[in-house]
Amino acid sequence: MMVIQVGGWGFFLKTVPIFFCSSGQIYFLTLSFLSFFPGDYWDFSSRPFFALNQVLLITYSMAKVGIKTSFSSVKEEQLRVFVDRFFPGKIDSFRLPGRNQSIVSPPDGYIGVYLKSFSMGNVRFPFSPFLIDVLKYYDNHFSLMHPQGHSKIMAFEVMCRAYGGVPTVDLFRRFAYMCDAGEWVTIANRPNGGCFLKGGVEIRAWKEKFVYMSVELLPQGCEVLTDVSKLEKIKKNIDPLPDEEGTGWLYDEILRSPIVVLSYPEGILFKARVVSSLPAGEDELDGKGCIFWSLSLLQCI
Repeated sequence: MMVIQVGGWGFFLKTVPIFFCSSGQIYFLTLSFLSFFPGDYWDFSSRPFFALNQVLLITYSMAKVGIKTSFSSVKEEQLRVFVDRFFPGKIDSFRLPGRNQSIVSPPDGYIGVYLKSFSMGNVRFPFSPFLIDVLKYYDNHFSLMHPQGHSKIMAFEVMCRAYGGVPTVDLFRRFAYMCDAGEWVTIANRPNGGCFLKGGVEIRAWKEKFVYMSVELLPQGCEVLTDVSKLEKIKKNIDPLPDEEGTGWLYDEILRSPIVVLSYPEGILFKARVVSSLPAGEDELDGKGCIFWSLSLLQCI
């Protein structure tokens, strides 16, 4: 509360702070009551205060939940369901974070992984060699990649396979680059030459959906992705376009026909060789009664 007097008028300001949370964001709301009155009412000890006028000022600001202040809300049953679907038989390779553990404070021998990188971002185990190669090129910790970035990397692989080609890091870099996403990193289109159309999958409410995974589940040679010192700060990448020698027919096809990033069913990921087999009973997945391996992958995406 603050009271001041200016030119025979008194001003009374009282501010009430309110905090609330919505969609993973913390909002700070202030209710400010501004009253003004003649100087005769200045003496609070001798008479009650009667404001002649009062103005309610409302201001708010949003404090985004950062990487060090996002704590996992995953429960034991959710972890079991996640592992059974994406890492069958590997429950001993996972841990639930403690109450005040963020994704950047994993125990020794573990890294944090976001559940929606798998459920919506098309990441699968065993991990795609192309995905690992892209992440290693950008030289940031595995846990710093936004699930939306994972979805774009995997969509690029699916697109290349659909055209009958092989995805490479240099080809990917012709169309996309790594950029900041707050305290995380993600993948964005190159200006005037991207391959990802607007729309498609939009991954939300993911910051508090993470668990710790043993680094032993990553391929060999991934030390650069598990170096805990890289969790302290995002490595900025000034990534120039690669030499045009890497372009060719596949580059031309992708340039002509960019795609919308989707969360693909297992049938498409199987045809794109992201997964080596389909779960039992999953063979007709496109909703049209068509079996995926009887179709061109281009018809599916």
